[in-house]
Amino acid sequence: MTRISLKQKAYEYILQQVLGGGFEPGTLLNRRGVADALRMSPAPVHEAMLQLESEGFLEALPRVGTRVRVASREDVHGHLVLREALECQAARLICGPRLSVDRERLVRLADAVDAVDVPDRQRAQSEVEFHVALVELADCPVLLREYRRVMQIGLFYRINLLLSMTFRTPLKRHRELLDILASATPDAAEAGVREHIWSGKPGTLKHGA
Repeated sequence: MTRISLKQKAYEYILQQVLGGGFEPGTLLNRRGVADALRMSPAPVHEAMLQLESEGFLEALPRVGTRVRVASREDVHGHLVLREALECQAARLICGPRLSVDRERLVRLADAVDAVDVPDRQRAQSEVEFHVALVELADCPVLLREYRRVMQIGLFYRINLLLSMTFRTPLKRHRELLDILASATPDAAEAGVREHIWSGKPGTLKHGA
């Protein structure tokens, strides 16, 4: 196996542990321990950790080591601002009849997010899948690539703060968003997405807070 593929294997393993809760926020990562678990040398693990640090999942502490990043409210607010910019542009591209292309699948994904008594981690993952499916309809690879990246770090922030912040998810709000986008003009679609993104968020995360 090449160095690149070993690094990718280490990257995917660490990221899966971070997003799946195996490595909780604040957990110090032992490079040698991860390498032993994956049966590889520490070098590709180190490279993977550097990449994850650059992407915002890990953070290096001087004289301490590398740990799973502890997200701040500023991190989450910044993510939401960037997500708003990308998703509002996508809404302008997909609103109206174009949304009917994959309506049945989108409704299933929306209902999965809005289902009652769903574990928080599962709901967060379902929400990412729903919104990525919407942006896919814009048929813009660059927009989709950047949006996937933003939503992945957003999923991390959401999981990171589940115990310290409350995110209210009104029932049927994702099905309602589909209805808005299906019948809206580009301006109305953008406004609907903006309201959707910020509704239910703690007040300290909202614009001007």
